[in-house]
Amino acid sequence: MDHDLALAVADEILLPHCATYTLGSMTAIEIMSGESGQALHRDDSLYPLENPGMELLMGAMWALDDFTVENGGTRVVPRSHRFLRSWHLPDVTKWESTVMPKGSVLFYLGSTWHGGGANNSEGSRMGLINTYSLGWLRQKSNQYLDTPPDVAIQFGPRMRALLGYMPHGSGDDRIGTFRGDCPAWVDTPPNRHGERSEGRLDRQKTRTRRTASDPTYQTDLRARYRYTGQDTATIATAYTAVSLST
Repeated sequence: MDHDLALAVADEILLPHCATYTLGSMTAIEIMSGESGQALHRDDSLYPLENPGMELLMGAMWALDDFTVENGGTRVVPRSHRFLRSWHLPDVTKWESTVMPKGSVLFYLGSTWHGGGANNSEGSRMGLINTYSLGWLRQKSNQYLDTPPDVAIQFGPRMRALLGYMPHGSGDDRIGTFRGDCPAWVDTPPNRHGERSEGRLDRQKTRTRRTASDPTYQTDLRARYRYTGQDTATIATAYTAVSLST
């Protein structure tokens, strides 16, 4: 999901409209032999918003098998991103099938009409779809449940940022902060392609860090969370998992 080429394309499409973007969803699709074609659709239909010239998300379809017309290579309606949203289905009869070898990737806009084709071959066809959405939108998948902090902390800073473990924006305009002091910043925020901001890193190093064994830390947790009957040791573990490491 954090392939350099995919993120370079996402940079060009999404960053003009946001400070950062996140991973919207990860989906593996296998079309079995004899399966009919998928209904054509657009991936950004989950967001009740349309602003001409602004893409809300983009998709990357990775071919895990050769994609052919016969085995259901993804169908795409060229220039359909220009269609206005309507309760009526637009003319999507002029589609083209994606033909590409295993290991290739198809990039498409969230507003582009597309869908899997019918598999008339003897074998199955597999693909992996990653979608990337503007950082100020709710992700399609709940990445914080799919990849909780104790798992995310094992990843690099770029992947954690894509999962959403980094607020969007700066100053008072941040979205996704955590109880004011924002330990959701599990690392320094990556710039384009995951480069670190040294100025931000220097400022964060000056912050006072406490461990879960510190009595004042436990008291502070109770005040912050105000959970009734919640074990503060459990809270401390969750809190520490997303805190900055020294």
